[in-house]
Amino acid sequence: VTFRFIPDPQAQSAALVSGDVDAFPEFGAPELMSSFTENERLTTEIGNTELKVVAGMNNARKPFSDRRVREALMHALDRGTIIDGAWSALGTPIGSHYTPNDRAYKDMTGIYSYDPEKAKALLKKAGYGDGLSVTIKVPQMSYATRTAEIMQVMFSEVGVTLSIEPTEFPAKWVQDVFTSRDYDMTIVAHAEPMDIDIYARDPYYFNYRNPAFDAVMAKVEATTDTAEQDRLYTEAQEILAKDVPALFLFVMPKLGVHDRKLRGLWKDEPIPSNVLSEVYWAE
Repeated sequence: VTFRFIPDPQAQSAALVSGDVDAFPEFGAPELMSSFTENERLTTEIGNTELKVVAGMNNARKPFSDRRVREALMHALDRGTIIDGAWSALGTPIGSHYTPNDRAYKDMTGIYSYDPEKAKALLKKAGYGDGLSVTIKVPQMSYATRTAEIMQVMFSEVGVTLSIEPTEFPAKWVQDVFTSRDYDMTIVAHAEPMDIDIYARDPYYFNYRNPAFDAVMAKVEATTDTAEQDRLYTEAQEILAKDVPALFLFVMPKLGVHDRKLRGLWKDEPIPSNVLSEVYWAE
């Protein structure tokens, strides 16, 4: 097996079409996926990953310390439109920090559905009826930039002005957001599987404190009963979905393009890896 690293999506596509590479397990341009449908040599697969795109909020800083504001911002966002615009309609909406890949997954997207009028009402109750201005530090990656731009438009419709601050990733983003926690909002894809426990970590960049959630996570660690763990994971999802420490947006898909005769590549990606132990060429 020979690995080649090709960062430019157009170059990725050209290498696949020409046969210079046999597979691109994580193709980088969702808008180009349809270009392979007529290619008799290539096939495409769209699966799930653990890449949870969330718009983090600094819960220790006003106005995000007020749950009504967090609820309002969640009501202001149409996840379907975000996925359409940010990732060419390829992705799965989520309502908590959990993916369909994970055990005990429960769909929480209905808890705060898209409702601009409710968002305005909540902002008014929180004392922001005349408007609100916040800054989002956006790592310079295409999914983050596109998502932030769509959020900016949706927020404007409920009286929230979102200023986008492009932030070099990883160095400056890690320093400003992850380490110093000096930010209002940000957006990033969390890649680790089953990492719902990050909301119980102290310190962590969300600056989120919820003793009830911490207690659930402690119980998960204390038991080896998988059924009990699954019940607790469901409870943890519900707590986060209702308390909204971050705006839960969507799971990025795994976009695979490969030669039709190449078998055994993962369709879904339960861990951020390319496992080749079962890959083979068909006759």
